Amino acid sequence: MSQPNQLPVVVLLDASIWYNDPLLKGPEGAALLYYLSSQGNFLAMPEVVERENEKNLQKRAKECESWIDEGWRFLERITGGRPEYRIPVEEQLLLKRTQRLDELKACIVKVPLCEEHSARPLIGSSRVHRPTDLEKKNTRIR
Repeated sequence: MSQPNQLPVVVLLDASIWYNDPLLKGPEGAALLYYLSSQGNFLAMPEVVERENEKNLQKRAKECESWIDEGWRFLERITGGRPEYRIPVEEQLLLKRTQRLDELKACIVKVPLCEEHSARPLIGSSRVHRPTDLEKKNTRIR
């Protein structure tokens, strides 16, 4: 747990991390979330990353569907049959994404996209401030 006079760590993950570990449900994502919550730290979720996350989740699902189709075509040539399967539709994926983000809301700090953020990179900024009221999510990264 962070010390009372010590600012918490706020980790900002690039959209590519979310792409490779969808909804942070893999072992690395689970370890990161465990560490952050056990130490009283947070995960920053900029609006732009949240949008990319939604788009990429749908893109990955389409890629997986192609891989499954290709694999079943191969097996069908060998076995002569193909079992039926269903790929989740977009609405189901978005519902699961929303549910997961709800599960994580205690450790996620949403960061609205503003002009200042797009003008310079967030990485390496020494002007990251601790949110004063996490319940209201009045959080800014300067």
